[in-house]
Amino acid sequence: MITPCSAEPGGAQGGLSNAAGINYNGLTDSAEACVTVAAITVDKTISAGPTPNGDGTWTIVYDLVATNTGSAAGDYDLSDRLHYGEGIEITSAAVTSAPDGVQTNLDWTGLGADGAPANVVATGIELAAGGTHTYQVTVTVQMDEATIDPGELQCPAPGSGENGGLANSTTLTHNGTVAQDDVCATLPLIDVTKTISFGPTPNGDGTWAIVYDLVARNTGAAAGDYDLSDQLHYGEGIEIVRAAVTTAPDGVTTNADWTGLGADGAPVNVVAAGIELAAGGTHTYRVTVTVEMDDAAIDPGALQCPAPGSGESGGLANSTTLTHNGEVQGDDVCATLPLIDVTKTISAGPTPNGDGTWTITYDLVASNTGAAAGDYDLSDQLQYGAGIVIGTAAVTASPEGVATNAGWTGQGAAGSAENVVATDVTLTAGANHTYQVQVVVSLDQAVVTPETLQCPAPGSGENGGLANSTELTHNGETTGDDACATLPLIEITKSLSGAVTPVEGEDGVYDVVYELTVTNRGPGSGHYDLDDALAPGEGVQVVGIQDIVTDAPERVGFNEAYDGLENLRMVTGQPIAGATGAPVVHTYTVTVRYAADLSAVQVPDSDICTTDEGGAVPGALNNVASVGWNALEGTDDECVRPGKPTLDKALVSAQPVGGGQWEVVYDLTVGNVGVEATTYDLDDELLFAPVITVESVNVTGPEGIALNAGFDGDSDQRIATDVSIGGLDDDGYAPHVYRVTVIAGVSLHFADIGQDGTGSPACTAPTGSNTLEQGLNNAATLTDENGNTQTDTDCAPVPSIDITKSIIGNPVKDANGTWAVTYEIVAINDGAAQGDYTLTDRLRYGTGIDVTSSTVTSAPEGVTPSATWTGQGGEGDPVNVVATDVPLEAGGIHNYQVQVHAKVDPTTTDASTYACPAPGTGEPGGFANVAGIAHNDLADTATACATPDKPGDPGTPGKPGGGLALTGASIGWIAGSAALLILIGALALMAARQRRTTN
Repeated sequence: MITPCSAEPGGAQGGLSNAAGINYNGLTDSAEACVTVAAITVDKTISAGPTPNGDGTWTIVYDLVATNTGSAAGDYDLSDRLHYGEGIEITSAAVTSAPDGVQTNLDWTGLGADGAPANVVATGIELAAGGTHTYQVTVTVQMDEATIDPGELQCPAPGSGENGGLANSTTLTHNGTVAQDDVCATLPLIDVTKTISFGPTPNGDGTWAIVYDLVARNTGAAAGDYDLSDQLHYGEGIEIVRAAVTTAPDGVTTNADWTGLGADGAPVNVVAAGIELAAGGTHTYRVTVTVEMDDAAIDPGALQCPAPGSGESGGLANSTTLTHNGEVQGDDVCATLPLIDVTKTISAGPTPNGDGTWTITYDLVASNTGAAAGDYDLSDQLQYGAGIVIGTAAVTASPEGVATNAGWTGQGAAGSAENVVATDVTLTAGANHTYQVQVVVSLDQAVVTPETLQCPAPGSGENGGLANSTELTHNGETTGDDACATLPLIEITKSLSGAVTPVEGEDGVYDVVYELTVTNRGPGSGHYDLDDALAPGEGVQVVGIQDIVTDAPERVGFNEAYDGLENLRMVTGQPIAGATGAPVVHTYTVTVRYAADLSAVQVPDSDICTTDEGGAVPGALNNVASVGWNALEGTDDECVRPGKPTLDKALVSAQPVGGGQWEVVYDLTVGNVGVEATTYDLDDELLFAPVITVESVNVTGPEGIALNAGFDGDSDQRIATDVSIGGLDDDGYAPHVYRVTVIAGVSLHFADIGQDGTGSPACTAPTGSNTLEQGLNNAATLTDENGNTQTDTDCAPVPSIDITKSIIGNPVKDANGTWAVTYEIVAINDGAAQGDYTLTDRLRYGTGIDVTSSTVTSAPEGVTPSATWTGQGGEGDPVNVVATDVPLEAGGIHNYQVQVHAKVDPTTTDASTYACPAPGTGEPGGFANVAGIAHNDLADTATACATPDKPGDPGTPGKPGGGLALTGASIGWIAGSAALLILIGALALMAARQRRTTN
């Protein structure tokens, strides 16, 4: 320290003091001089910061203090240089404070090299003795936290002049002497990483668990605060069952309301806020999510992970953001799930093997359309109808490397081990596994019926036909598919057609016409061979085959060599379609000419036709028809013999006549075979389906024959008694022909059908021997003079018309407030004959719902819907007619779609606007819509309804509500479409039965 000069001569030394003395001749003298000097130093400190500004920048303030500890004023130059670490970017730097009267360097940046002018703060500044000058330098910085090296944030050794952190050195030069000081601060560097630490793991109950780790790290050299958010970007259709922050650092309180399901920046995504993280520290959070999905409905594309960093949704994508000082760091991860399903098809067969068996091959294909591998178990159950006998069943093909269950039979109950094909099989993403199951079956003809050969409804799990259901279990959830094929059930009946007639001009020569009907009652198609053998008894000679006629489609042609005696094959390999709505019948009419001379023949008194040895009795012509199909055979015979009158029952016509009624006409033909007159009694029984009512019966017969006036075909079945018919060779001989005409009330729809076919609209048993109450069936019985009886039957099938209605999806409202509602109407004929129908559709919307447009958007092929349909007319208005006189084949289905656009006027609404009417009331409400179907003056309806959103109660539209559908009811028919609509409206008020409300 330099002290000041003494104020008194000879005083204490100070300053730059100098004393001089002289000695002469013993005498002394002295003189003093003193000069004071300045002593200037510099000191550097950080007076503020570094302070985060919340925008990714920090501000730091340095104080530079020059102090003159000398006794004289002095001048100095001041420089300040920033030695910041690489990657720390200076956004602003300025001398923000200086002593009064001091002009600082306006070009100061602090970024120059040593001695550079850009570092100079001020020059030539005078500082009084004992004075201080304080300068403040304020610097704002930022850094790219993703790329900066954490080492650049470390402060260098003091006085080293090295760069690092927010190092700052100050230099003060005074009178050629340099004084220096430096200070340094540093910054935090906080980022976040995200990983999947566990899963997705199947829980075995259709759900998956996945655990994400969120790790915040501070690789900087100073503590810092951060906010942490986590957002789930799952694919559409992946449903979150549970989501929670399950682990957090000690002392950190997480957001109890976190769900991860908010939009960007939503509070529900915040995990924690304002959390301090020390330099070099880490904080680990764990988020656990449980999910499930509807495997049948989800789009496989929703399981694909989005591009990293895209912010898009997909798979189990999860993005984390960490906000520190206004800067956002993020990371994301994604996992995905398998989506394993199974499909079942029939790849071959059923193929007849020519030995009474069929072979069928099913393909079971497991497909993983997801984006991750998964494991599955596979089962396959044969659900064959009664009477179908399984000979062999085996898994004949499987994916490479997959071991199948050697004990598989497919014949166990649901869940049985013998149905298991394979277990714990891994299927990679995008891959398929194909298995083949092959089964050989035969038919137990004593048990099998057309009903047991029918395929059950898909997905019903019922037995029938060659039904086969496959189940695939993956993560505790089971998906399935089924496939079914059917087999034919072919049989033959043989009967006389008409009566035996003498050949004109040829005594003792006669023509007999046989009717052979090959019937396929099974739903599967097939092929058959047809043989017909004539066996004449003593006194009878076959002259020849006069004619063969058939109605079989796709006919293969007759065997030209067929004679019924030596060559019995009539037809080979004739295809026959499967029975859909009704049995398929091929009719062959064969005219055989024979000669009979019974003068030396003893005809037996009994009505037998064949001897114990199998030959025809004397005077008889026996005929045995055989049908062969896949090495199975059916036979039937018919015999012509003297003394046994013949009976033939034939359907002439059956047609609707309006008013819910049908007219059906039958001919009963009685003939004589012998040359002697004989007598008979004739009865006729109407075996109509129980729901069919007989309105009137009329019978006519040959002239001169007394008919029973009380005949009704039910309680009184006798048509004529003790009727005499002349011999074949009598003059004027003619068969007796009776005609029975019935007017019957036929229901619109048949519902209660017995397993044996009773009550069916179809004729399910072969003509000639069908005694079931079904369709318009009729059985005639002839009793000869010996008390022997013979019965012949014929039957007319009828349609069974029904209707259903539903809403496709939910009503949808667009941005303009217009609702779109799409209805599906299905016309069904589950009967056995074609029926024509008229379809109507009437909108019964609630108050305040204004229809802006209504259109029939889809109709069956070949059906042209009415161009004037709007659905907005009153009852009976033609604008409600969709289509008229549309033919619908047996077993057919017609689908229509109707789309309506409407707006809700909130100023005119009432309770009916937002509520569906009670079923059967006919009242308006919501988006109620009534479809009507009419056939033969009978009508039925079906209703579908939904509701618009009620103001103040947003969400999905109300569920479809009640409806009324009526059974067919007989009424008088008024011509014209308006009359039809009045009819349907009237029927809607007749509470016959409720049905088919779509929900």
